[in-house]
Amino acid sequence: MHARVSSYEFPPERADELMRTFDEDRSLEAIPGIVEAFALLDRAAGRALSITLWETEAALRASEEEANRIRARATAPAGGRVSRVDRYEVALHERFAGDRSATA
Repeated sequence: MHARVSSYEFPPERADELMRTFDEDRSLEAIPGIVEAFALLDRAAGRALSITLWETEAALRASEEEANRIRARATAPAGGRVSRVDRYEVALHERFAGDRSATA
């Protein structure tokens, strides 16, 4: 599995607008090889990260142009910008089910 991690900067007061444009754009889910997508938001600082997971490195690479368009469509209305895009091999991917908190 492979991941693309993109960093964004935007005016903090426009955080909701940025997240709404990402949420409303359903084109990502139609790209072959996509597994999961996450958006992480630091509202106060005007920063966000998106993490997309891909079945293979080939799928990640094949999605580059469409991913560029999606990022541009999402950031422009909120006055934001893409500050960085990185690609990684996923070395560990675990899911934990249920409530793992300790009870007294």
